[in-house]
Amino acid sequence: MEKIARTLVRSRWVAFAATIAAALVCTFFAFSLKAETDLAKYLPEDSEVRRGLTVNENEFPKDIQSSAFRVAFEDKGPGLAQELYSELAAIPYVDSVEYDPQSDRFNRNGKLLFILKSRYGYDSGEAKSIEAEVNARFTDRDPVFQSDGARATDLPPWLIPSAVAMAAVILIIMSKSWLDPVLILVSTGLAILINAGTNALLPSTSQMTVSVAPVIQLVLSMDYSIMFIDRYRSERKRSEISEAMRKTITGAAGQIISSSLTTVFGLLALTLFSFKLGPELGIALAKGVFISMVCVFTVLPTLTAAFDNTLKKAAKAAPSIRTQALASFSYKARKAMPFVFAVFLIASFTLQLGTGVEYTDKAPDKLENVFPKSNDTVIIYENRDSAKAAEMIRELSANPCVTQINAYESFLGVKKSAEEMREMFAGMFGVQLPETLAAGIYALKQTDTMTADEFATALADATENGEAASPGMREQAKKLKTQIGSAVRMLKGNEHSRIIISAQLPAESDATSAFIQELRSLCEKYFEGEYMLTGESAMAEEMSETFGSEYLKISLLTAAAVFLVIFLTFRGIALPILLTITVESAVFFTAAVIGLTGGSMYFMALLIVQSILMGATIDYGIIFCTHYREQRRTEDIRGALKTAYSRSAHTVLTSGSVLVVVLAVLGSFSQAMTAQVCRTLSLGALASILLILLVLPSLTAAADRSVAGRR
Repeated sequence: MEKIARTLVRSRWVAFAATIAAALVCTFFAFSLKAETDLAKYLPEDSEVRRGLTVNENEFPKDIQSSAFRVAFEDKGPGLAQELYSELAAIPYVDSVEYDPQSDRFNRNGKLLFILKSRYGYDSGEAKSIEAEVNARFTDRDPVFQSDGARATDLPPWLIPSAVAMAAVILIIMSKSWLDPVLILVSTGLAILINAGTNALLPSTSQMTVSVAPVIQLVLSMDYSIMFIDRYRSERKRSEISEAMRKTITGAAGQIISSSLTTVFGLLALTLFSFKLGPELGIALAKGVFISMVCVFTVLPTLTAAFDNTLKKAAKAAPSIRTQALASFSYKARKAMPFVFAVFLIASFTLQLGTGVEYTDKAPDKLENVFPKSNDTVIIYENRDSAKAAEMIRELSANPCVTQINAYESFLGVKKSAEEMREMFAGMFGVQLPETLAAGIYALKQTDTMTADEFATALADATENGEAASPGMREQAKKLKTQIGSAVRMLKGNEHSRIIISAQLPAESDATSAFIQELRSLCEKYFEGEYMLTGESAMAEEMSETFGSEYLKISLLTAAAVFLVIFLTFRGIALPILLTITVESAVFFTAAVIGLTGGSMYFMALLIVQSILMGATIDYGIIFCTHYREQRRTEDIRGALKTAYSRSAHTVLTSGSVLVVVLAVLGSFSQAMTAQVCRTLSLGALASILLILLVLPSLTAAADRSVAGRR
């Protein structure tokens, strides 16, 4: 390391210039990235839901109505519903409006619900203009507008700058110089830009990776810069600039590299998760932490040396952290703490087993309590099972949870008489067919029954060639043929067909799980060929079947990787065991608290907390234990505890405060999925810091002979 340190000191301006150039190039790529919002695309290729989505993409056209918006109004009298219906249908880019005056699905608790459908995607300007138009047209009626495409990973644009500003405030308060926060944020900021740009090399970048990863990288890697500057300030008291910098790099390298590697290996464990969002986020964050560590050695040597005089002149008093009482407590509790901690560990592990896990992207829904979003599940099956599908639909229709079934075999593929066809066209399309015309079509085809698409085709042919048909009827017939043809193509492909089932069930619940299992049982009963279930609830059910075993595997491998890094750092087995168990207990405690307060954990939050806490907050334990082992060469246990506390508390509390507070703020103002990830990580980090400051020192003292060896 000595030779590398000398090279870095001599070539620090070259390294700095290369880092700046990389940041500029990567900034361009970072702003050109498009965030992937469809989490279903992260499913493994062999999953049933993913295979179903592939069939959807290959055989069926994109839905003409690709976005849906629910709008609710107060029901203030007769005739209002029809008036609102007409005005909503006239809004630009709205293709259709759903409303049924006889159904409680649209009329409930003194409110009216209208569902607007559009062919434009949720992120398009056309779709966004629909909400603006609704609010502009109905300002006096207080409409409640809810997009069914709302995402739980959306962040307000002001939130990330606010989080960075809060991190800066904490650094200003805790730093020993007014310049420290600037140096730290510049080094970390360049690393974030480089990492964001290199994310273009990934197969995809999710909304969470684009929006949340930079902040997590900031709070995870900031302590490397704090360690470096603190070490330089200490070395500068005894040496001139270049020599102090060389000693800083040599002395801090082991601590910074081992701290970063524990985080990197912890995050890389996410790559083992079959749901591809885990590997993407794990690689993005691990790459970011590694780049942050590299920037500490390429950016800070240059900036710290260049502003050496300013660093001295900008010196200020940092908060005095009194640790004598903590050291005294840890020394006195060293014999009892192993037993107390064992009880805490067992209790936390037991209680966290009862915490539920969620798998769906739960975005805020302003209408959920009155008009919940329809929970749709799609069954895809082979066309050869078409006759069996009709039988299955009849049995499924008896389920009280099912509100609507849309399938070729249950509607467009059902053969109807002339009178039934007239009634259907009048009710669904508002087209009044003359009785003689309908009867004439059936007579022309020499049949008593037809399907809707057969009749629409025959009607269009007859009116096009018939002299008696009016121009208006010919135009209506063409339009009907096009509409019904599109509807058929939505349900029946070349090799597969679809059944779209709407159920009055939440996306996730015991009842929903039972419903999905019932659908699978019916498919097994009726279909001879392959079938696939897709939809939010089907995806959640599929993930729940494999998550437990995958989470256990990732947890064990994370712990093993972190254990190995610490073992190689300290060349002993006692400290790796103590550090790993201490931080793992924080993971158990976090999950237990969420379960005891009546909540459940989003599966990605659980994975991220496991990986990040094991990889990142264990750094604080490494800092304390490093100082403790060094001091045990010259001091007794009590003295080593006091010195280790005094030398590590400032770094731990500064970095830890940023980690806990910034993530708590993000969790308070962001949307559901992102909020839970940030809040859970903040709570876990707080638990880990408290355990490292209050429990780990006593455990270290209790295992002193194994930790420090014989004096």
